[in-house]
Amino acid sequence: ENSPIAYCTECEKCFCKVCWDAHQKLSFLRLHSSFTLKEVQNMSRDKLIKMLPSSSSSSPMCHDHDNHILDFYCQQCTIPVCVGCTIISHKGHSVHEVSKQ
Repeated sequence: ENSPIAYCTECEKCFCKVCWDAHQKLSFLRLHSSFTLKEVQNMSRDKLIKMLPSSSSSSPMCHDHDNHILDFYCQQCTIPVCVGCTIISHKGHSVHEVSKQ
């Protein structure tokens, strides 16, 4: 299955299981800051922001919707999403607000 299971903050990409396993096998890529998308479900917004590259804005921003912060998490797609995503491409999905603690 090609569903995303992990995100690398340095590559700025989501990975399916096969690609993630390959990413983790290469020693120079293993050092990248990354997390599984399952971990994001219980991650606080502040911790998620800290994991993003320092060159990014103070809040994680949506790549599809300019000036929209990734304040939500789509449980069906296992990815962080913005309010625009929840209305357009994730309509009807189980989405919850990312914890602000």
